[in-house]
Amino acid sequence: MLLLALFALTSLVTTGRALSCTKCSSSSNSDCTGGTVNCPADNECSTTYIEIITQNGTSTNIFRSCSPFKQCNMTGSSTFPGGSLRMAISCCSINNTCSPDKPILPQYNTTAQNGKSCSQCLSINSEQCTPDNSMLCTGNETRCMRLARTDIGYQTSALAFQGCATESICILTNQLFTTSGITTTYNYICNGASLGLHHGALMPLIIFALLLKLLL
Repeated sequence: MLLLALFALTSLVTTGRALSCTKCSSSSNSDCTGGTVNCPADNECSTTYIEIITQNGTSTNIFRSCSPFKQCNMTGSSTFPGGSLRMAISCCSINNTCSPDKPILPQYNTTAQNGKSCSQCLSINSEQCTPDNSMLCTGNETRCMRLARTDIGYQTSALAFQGCATESICILTNQLFTTSGITTTYNYICNGASLGLHHGALMPLIIFALLLKLLL
């Protein structure tokens, strides 16, 4: 009897701490409403706003669901060949149903070079892309990032790119959103950027250093 009482009490405490969050998505700048989902203990209710620009145009997505504490209230950006990504995540942690406001995207990255460079590539309708050159990073995008996005459901699409990214966006490893019959996955892989030299500019410096060594 005592064990049953303790179990019931534990269940009540656990249930009382659970957050019930709105779960929905929108592929436009408008907000979204929908059903609810119970969040894990280390999550908060979140609204994720993502904008991706490529030569095919601008796409935006809003996702309401749950996010880990460390991802809350972050903003970040990435630049890749012929395009860019901006994202922001807002959170709230009020019991019962909680729907944070749509976050504001960060300002567009500046054109001032920061001395870093990254391998670059872009592939539309594919989860893979092969770097064929390097790009100079600008503003506060001091990391290199590879991203693969897939949409699977009644409609299927994919996007992959490599380029420069902010440190903040590198706290993400993957995001999974399932709403309205479509599962959207973002996979992020980051690493350190190189000194800001294109491959073509690096070879003359190597040759010069070798000649200098022979002459001395």
